[in-house]
Amino acid sequence: MTPIPPIFSQITSPIESFSLPHWPQCAPKVWVKRDDLIHPFVSGNKWRKLKYANLHHHKKIVSIGGGYSNHLHALGYLCSQLQLPFTALVRGHYGATPTPMLNDLQNWGCHIEYIDKKLYATRDTEQFKTWLDEHHIGSHFIPEGGSTAQAVKGVSELCDEVHTQLSALPTHFITPVASGATLAGLVTGMASTTQRAIGIAVLKGKGYLEQQVQRFLPKAQENWQIQHGYVHGGYAKKSDALSDFIIQFNQHSTIPIEPVYSGKLFFAVNEMIMNKEFSSTDRLVLLHTGGIQGSR
Repeated sequence: MTPIPPIFSQITSPIESFSLPHWPQCAPKVWVKRDDLIHPFVSGNKWRKLKYANLHHHKKIVSIGGGYSNHLHALGYLCSQLQLPFTALVRGHYGATPTPMLNDLQNWGCHIEYIDKKLYATRDTEQFKTWLDEHHIGSHFIPEGGSTAQAVKGVSELCDEVHTQLSALPTHFITPVASGATLAGLVTGMASTTQRAIGIAVLKGKGYLEQQVQRFLPKAQENWQIQHGYVHGGYAKKSDALSDFIIQFNQHSTIPIEPVYSGKLFFAVNEMIMNKEFSSTDRLVLLHTGGIQGSR
């Protein structure tokens, strides 16, 4: 077995019982898996997704994302700690007004290379692989969001943690979905065929997101689904309803949420509970995937 760098020593995130005061008496039991507390820079699912990436086996690392990317932020920090040269391919151009995330990368000694939207749009194609081979010779590429088979393995371990933390198996695992590996990891790690995994889409991508998840699963399975009704305008966008919900949420909970991922997760679960889409005997575990770059 490939040894894991000491920086990835086993960390079990806490799990907390959760409810909102307006939920009906017939509401299911809910817990929040606080992966946002794993590390101040490598927050949430990014830690799990990069655990088995074997970063230390490569001489140079390159990855891709936006100017507020939680993935690039986490990967940049890890590469700095492992003393690995890291290049972040960033969609758009923030040279004159870098985001806080980009400032962090610069402070950690990472190289930032801005790319246009046309090149970014080819990121899942052979054309992009050819471009990488020509422009980043000898570099190991990690896809956007860190979504790889190794990431699925890392996320799947979360289920075992939850199963030891709770007295009974949860009936549902619920997570935000953007690139698919986290949801696939939950599906892979569930201990019972009666458990279900639900993804809350944070971007417009019905059909596409399902394909992203399925590519990491060995066969078609019916124990997972993606809810597409809580996108609130698209990725990194928010509606007035979402903004109002976050304000009200903050009045009743100390759990930090933001509008890109966790806010949409809690909004969706609240709506589903109020619409009685779960029974009183259900046991829900919500995965707080961390990541605050979109709100900095």
